[in-house]
This record gives sequence, C-alpha cells and structure tokens, in this order.
Amino acid sequence: MSGSEHLSSSSETRVDPSEPKGSRLLSRVLVPALRVWIRAQVQRIEQLQVQLQAGDRQLLGGYLPQIRLAAQAVIYQGLHLSQIEVQGSNIRVNLGQILRGHPLQLLEPVTATIDLALQEADLQASLRSTLLQQALTDLVSGWLELAGLNEILSGQGQLRIDPQAGQLFLAPQALTLALNGVTEQGHVLPIVVRTGIELASPQQLRLLSPHYLPGLNARRGFPLTDLEGYIIDLGREVALAELSLLEGQLRCRGTITVFP
Repeated sequence: MSGSEHLSSSSETRVDPSEPKGSRLLSRVLVPALRVWIRAQVQRIEQLQVQLQAGDRQLLGGYLPQIRLAAQAVIYQGLHLSQIEVQGSNIRVNLGQILRGHPLQLLEPVTATIDLALQEADLQASLRSTLLQQALTDLVSGWLELAGLNEILSGQGQLRIDPQAGQLFLAPQALTLALNGVTEQGHVLPIVVRTGIELASPQQLRLLSPHYLPGLNARRGFPLTDLEGYIIDLGREVALAELSLLEGQLRCRGTITVFP
C-alpha cells in the first residue's frame, strides 16, 4: 500500500482480562496481525479499536468467533468515512503461519456487520477519488441518456460529464448532485439532479421522484419520469438492511462479505 496509509498512534487493542493467560498471549499475537491486515486494506485509518473474543482452543485452531472493530477517519478505495463499526464472526485465519512471522490471511470468506455514518463532507472529499469520479461519470451519463437530456442540453453531439467540480448535498429523504457537463464546443453547463433514495433490495438502491434543476439554488425543476425507479446495483458483496438520508448525513447498516 502507498505511503499515504496511516494508522493512528492512538490505536487501541482490547483483550478480555478474564481470559486464561494462554489466550491472552495468543490474542496479543493475533490482534497486531489483524491491525496490520486492516491497514493493508485502507488508505487511511485513525482511532482504530480492536476487540477479539475467543477461547484457547479456538485461537489455537485459528478460529476467531467474534471480532469487533471501530474506527474514525477511514479512507477505503477513495471513500471517506468519518466513523465506522464492524463486527465479524466465524473467522478462520492462518495462525500457524502468523506465529512464524507471516502476514495474516483469511482462509474463508467473512461476512461482517457494518454500521457507518457518511457525512456530507465525507462525500465531498470522496468525489476527489479517481475511482469514484469515473463511477459518477458513468452513472450520470447513463441518467442523461435514459432521460433524453443529452441532446437537449448540448444542442447536438455528446455531452461530456466533468466530475471535477462535483458536489453532493444531503437532506432528509433527498440527495442533490451537482456537476458540470461540457459540450463538444467546450461550453460548460450545470447539471443538478435531486432525488430520493430507498432500498429496492439489500443489494440495490432505487431512485424516488428524481428531478432536474436548472441551478443548485432552484426550488423547482422538472421531473425525470424516465428515471423514476432507476436501480443502482451495489454488488453481491454488500447487503444493506437500512439506509437513511438525514440532514448532512447518510447512515447505512448491513453486511459486507470480505473474500480471502
């Protein structure tokens, strides 16, 4: 991982003092290995707390019945997260190799429960990620094509989406996305879409009452009826149980599957 990675010096390891001495010693080997593995998955992480609950026989078999993680200021694949809580269970790792100084590896897929809060500032910072900029460009280009706005806005020819100046705003039951479109002649056109979002399934989001606005401060626009019910696929690794749009915040609760 690049030099931009950061693990806060205030990272905390919690081991149950009631555990037998052998368990505590193994925990003190496994938890640092877990912290190194977590660090390798992210670009930045602060205030990391790790709780490991396991007995002697379970640890000796490389079996971790339950792990709890809490962290702040996480950057994962360009996505900024102010805070996140993760709980994993039934985890199997390569304990024998870890004791010989090798890095931790998962031996089986792990399904972890997540609880995270995305602040508006998180989303603004995330838009600087090349990966998310490309995803946003593809998504909005598809919206414009489906809604028949491409040629209307550009006059003729193809409208290119420029995500560099993109902005996201969160309000109760509504998300507003503002970015620029560039015509083939080089003219810059503001594109503002406001929409509600709900879970269509654990792996899918659905747009509700999407509207095109002539400007960011416009109170009224016109409905994008062709986008009503538009589905966004989150991928098979994600299963959301709850999604809430609040003032300046997006909260998610569900599970994510981590593969070896």
